Amino acid sequence: MSEITEKENGERCRFTIQFVLSFHIIQIKLTFAPEIL
Repeated sequence: MSEITEKENGERCRFTIQFVLSFHIIQIKLTFAPEIL
């Protein structure tokens, strides 16, 4: 069971990282290049 838990935690962590990176990328675009959107 510990392996499944570690896998789920890894996937959740990766999803969180992707979400944070996407949010920062959108924020950077809005800040530096609003005319592109």
